[in-house]
Amino acid sequence: MGGGLLEGVVRELIEGIESLLFETRGGNLEEKRKAANELIRRVAKLCAGIGGASGLIPLVPDAFFITPLQLSMVAQLGAIYGAKLSHTAALALVQSFFAPLVGRTISRTLLGWIPGLGIVVRSITAYTITLSLGKAVQLHFERECLRRQNAPFDAFT
Repeated sequence: MGGGLLEGVVRELIEGIESLLFETRGGNLEEKRKAANELIRRVAKLCAGIGGASGLIPLVPDAFFITPLQLSMVAQLGAIYGAKLSHTAALALVQSFFAPLVGRTISRTLLGWIPGLGIVVRSITAYTITLSLGKAVQLHFERECLRRQNAPFDAFT
């Protein structure tokens, strides 16, 4: 039953992303920004739910489920802004973004074992980290898009 709910949520997210990408092809920067904001918001909410739910399952790291969604978000942001982004570049970006968060992850894990509070902390942390990652990548792509006057570009080169 729980798997069906998650599958439905992920399917809705993918359909929403596909419609956002279709709507922004060749659009102006404001349309791209609107689509990117919607994408980031959707993925951050999904990650918050996964982060909270992972608190109910002992010894299952939420990063196992969240990191692929964040990688997909980075790739989709690249598509919105017309960036050519390889899987390797997206992975490197996500990894470099998370390097300074090791201390927070340790404290969150320790707090995560406190019943009730752990679910809230995991959910808020997953949402905040995903939102921050999305906004940082969005800013990078917008700068590149403006610098290259909306022409397609290689991301992170």
